[in-house]
Amino acid sequence: MAVAFIDDLWCRNLINLFSTPLMMSEYMAGIIVVCILKVMVGLIAASAIGWAAYSFDILPWLPKFIPYMANLLFFALALGTAITGLIFRYSTKVQALAWSFAGLLMPVSCIFYPISSLPKWLQAVAWMMPTAHSFEGMRQVLAGQGFSLTHFAWGAGLNVVYFALAIVFFGWIFEKARTRGLLVKQE
Repeated sequence: MAVAFIDDLWCRNLINLFSTPLMMSEYMAGIIVVCILKVMVGLIAASAIGWAAYSFDILPWLPKFIPYMANLLFFALALGTAITGLIFRYSTKVQALAWSFAGLLMPVSCIFYPISSLPKWLQAVAWMMPTAHSFEGMRQVLAGQGFSLTHFAWGAGLNVVYFALAIVFFGWIFEKARTRGLLVKQE
């Protein structure tokens, strides 16, 4: 999401966009829709490659994976909203966050290994991540233990909190940037 915003910055398109009656909520909704479509294309492509190259069929697990993937998407939107707010305020000086922040969260998201493999102090941090709950839940599905309502509920609850904080943060940052005239001074 933040990368799509950076693209508008690089093209010097923000002044054109915000000189129209386009509302910020409409702009953000448009970015979200485009990002969701990109995720769907990527999921279909990765599934097709996994099936063709490794005979891995995701379809039997997909119904149980969809709620966890929705949690992952929701967290990505919250994270993208917060980073977009920082880019609004600090311009392209912080654009590296858009490219790298997800990678910084990977160790505590436990994508490739279970949370139990982390040191105890880092496990506490991982349990505060909706992504860790999603990947733990998907691991349970793959292990034949069924859908974990606990992991889904914790992930969804954390997402609600993080998304609300991201929206409030974005609104606050955007208003500060607008009142200071930073929208027209974006690099």
